[in-house]
Amino acid sequence: MRAVRRLAAAAVTAGLVASGLFLVAPAAHATVRNCELQAAGWGPVTPEITAACQKGAAGDWHRCYLELTALHVPQVRADDACMEAQKL
Repeated sequence: MRAVRRLAAAAVTAGLVASGLFLVAPAAHATVRNCELQAAGWGPVTPEITAACQKGAAGDWHRCYLELTALHVPQVRADDACMEAQKL
Protein backbone atom coordinates (compact mmCIF):
# COMPACT_ATOMS: atom_id res chain seq x y z
CA MET A 1 0.00 0.00 0.00
CA ARG A 2 2.85 2.38 0.83
CA ALA A 3 4.44 1.75 -2.57
CA VAL A 4 1.16 2.56 -4.31
CA ARG A 5 0.93 5.89 -2.47
CA ARG A 6 4.52 6.77 -3.36
CA LEU A 7 3.93 5.89 -6.99
CA ALA A 8 0.75 7.98 -7.06
CA ALA A 9 2.55 10.94 -5.45
CA ALA A 10 5.40 10.68 -7.97
CA ALA A 11 2.91 10.60 -10.85
CA VAL A 12 1.09 13.68 -9.57
CA THR A 13 4.36 15.56 -9.09
CA ALA A 14 5.59 14.62 -12.57
CA GLY A 15 2.25 15.69 -14.04
CA LEU A 16 2.37 19.08 -12.35
CA VAL A 17 5.93 19.73 -13.48
CA ALA A 18 5.11 18.65 -17.05
CA SER A 19 2.03 20.87 -17.15
CA GLY A 20 3.97 23.93 -15.97
CA LEU A 21 2.40 24.07 -12.51
CA PHE A 22 5.59 23.97 -10.52
CA LEU A 23 5.63 22.98 -6.91
CA VAL A 24 7.42 25.55 -4.78
CA ALA A 25 8.70 24.31 -1.44
CA PRO A 26 8.05 26.54 1.60
CA ALA A 27 11.76 27.40 1.83
CA ALA A 28 11.67 28.56 -1.78
CA HIS A 29 8.67 30.81 -1.11
CA ALA A 30 10.92 33.54 0.26
CA THR A 31 13.17 33.39 -2.80
CA VAL A 32 10.14 33.67 -5.10
CA ARG A 33 8.94 36.67 -3.10
CA ASN A 34 12.39 38.30 -3.31
CA CYS A 35 12.38 37.69 -7.07
CA GLU A 36 8.92 39.26 -7.39
CA LEU A 37 9.96 42.36 -5.46
CA GLN A 38 13.19 42.69 -7.43
CA ALA A 39 11.40 42.33 -10.77
CA ALA A 40 8.53 44.67 -9.90
CA GLY A 41 10.79 47.46 -8.68
CA TRP A 42 8.41 50.19 -7.54
CA GLY A 43 5.46 48.70 -9.47
CA PRO A 44 2.89 46.09 -8.53
CA VAL A 45 3.67 42.37 -8.46
CA THR A 46 1.55 40.87 -11.22
CA PRO A 47 0.58 37.21 -11.67
CA GLU A 48 2.87 37.12 -14.72
CA ILE A 49 5.85 38.18 -12.61
CA THR A 50 4.96 35.56 -10.00
CA ALA A 51 4.77 32.84 -12.69
CA ALA A 52 8.16 33.82 -14.11
CA CYS A 53 9.74 33.83 -10.65
CA GLN A 54 8.30 30.40 -9.89
CA LYS A 55 9.97 29.08 -13.03
CA GLY A 56 13.24 30.58 -11.80
CA ALA A 57 12.79 28.92 -8.42
CA ALA A 58 12.17 25.62 -10.21
CA GLY A 59 15.61 25.95 -11.81
CA ASP A 60 14.72 27.44 -15.21
CA TRP A 61 16.67 30.71 -15.08
CA HIS A 62 16.48 31.23 -18.83
CA ARG A 63 12.67 30.97 -18.99
CA CYS A 64 12.36 33.27 -15.97
CA TYR A 65 14.62 35.86 -17.62
CA LEU A 66 12.84 35.69 -21.00
CA GLU A 67 9.41 36.07 -19.44
CA LEU A 68 10.46 39.01 -17.26
CA THR A 69 12.10 40.86 -20.15
CA ALA A 70 8.98 40.22 -22.24
CA LEU A 71 7.09 42.04 -19.47
CA HIS A 72 9.43 45.03 -20.02
CA VAL A 73 11.43 44.44 -16.86
CA PRO A 74 14.89 45.96 -17.50
CA GLN A 75 17.49 43.30 -18.34
CA VAL A 76 19.71 43.92 -15.33
CA ARG A 77 16.77 43.79 -12.93
CA ALA A 78 15.39 40.64 -14.63
CA ASP A 79 18.78 38.95 -14.28
CA ASP A 80 19.02 39.88 -10.60
CA ALA A 81 15.45 38.75 -9.95
CA CYS A 82 15.94 35.34 -11.59
CA MET A 83 19.20 34.83 -9.70
CA GLU A 84 17.34 35.71 -6.49
CA ALA A 85 14.71 33.07 -7.30
CA GLN A 86 17.36 30.37 -7.45
CA LYS A 87 18.81 31.05 -4.00
CA LEU A 88 17.90 28.40 -1.47
